[in-house]
Amino acid sequence: MTVQEFNSIPEKEQFELLQHGGNVVGRRVEGIYNYELYQFLSFYVEIKYPYGYYVSNGIKAFGPDSDEMELYIENIKLPNFNID
Repeated sequence: MTVQEFNSIPEKEQFELLQHGGNVVGRRVEGIYNYELYQFLSFYVEIKYPYGYYVSNGIKAFGPDSDEMELYIENIKLPNFNID
């Protein structure tokens, strides 16, 4: 599935796909909204929620090289591998 295919399906189906195959890799708060970033297949999906509610106010998918990733790069934690 591509980003374009994901963005073209109904939001309910997008949520179902994320529940079964997505991994939360980032979160952020901006104003009155919470955002969750999911890694799904070879791309990322951002879900926007009003603060205090778990009802989507927007969902969008984008590639790893997109400008949207800049909002999360500093907050994504990667494991520290010791190579001897």
